[in-house]
Amino acid sequence: MENREIKFRGLNRSSKKWCYGYVVVDEKYCQIWQEGDVPVIVDPETVGEYTGLKDKNGKEIYEGDIVNIKSTYSTDTPVDCNATVLFRDGRFTTDYHDLQVCGFTRAGNWEGEVIGNIYENPELLKKEE
Repeated sequence: MENREIKFRGLNRSSKKWCYGYVVVDEKYCQIWQEGDVPVIVDPETVGEYTGLKDKNGKEIYEGDIVNIKSTYSTDTPVDCNATVLFRDGRFTTDYHDLQVCGFTRAGNWEGEVIGNIYENPELLKKEE
């Protein structure tokens, strides 16, 4: 079994730029500790864990990312949708129109691409009327 890298990201409260590293939460602040032990105060609502996976372009996939998923897992119901990356029931998964589409695994016949995140690009998840 392969170990995955444990790290988090969060939006810096002052610069509004993403920070990556370990998360530390106390009674006053939520911080991301970056390389070189530089703590940055982040908005706790934006903190998400790295899934340990990368998309088809090699970009790291985090909780809160919006991925475009194309899957041919079942020839009866091919999938082509935008979905949010979630951590639920002890695993990373995606959600689309309140239905689970697929779980993240290193195997399987799906192709995903990070196209944004729920904090900066919520319009990418607008539900069809």
